[in-house]
Amino acid sequence: MSKFNKEQKIEIYRKWKDEKISICQLSKAYKMNLANLDYMLRLIDMHGTNILNTRKRVYSKKFKEQTIEQAIF
Repeated sequence: MSKFNKEQKIEIYRKWKDEKISICQLSKAYKMNLANLDYMLRLIDMHGTNILNTRKRVYSKKFKEQTIEQAIF
């Protein structure tokens, strides 16, 4: 699966929602894993397109070590 930018994801969502193109057809057209596409469409449908503005969190090695230590003890 190639990565898609926000505009492409919105375009895919609109085709699914407005044009009633099936997830299977979109999966083939965009060469995207069916399960990943289904998850993305349901996520946008539930939370709106603003969900695409959120960034992935990056945690430092120190934070990860502290979290593991807290979970163990």
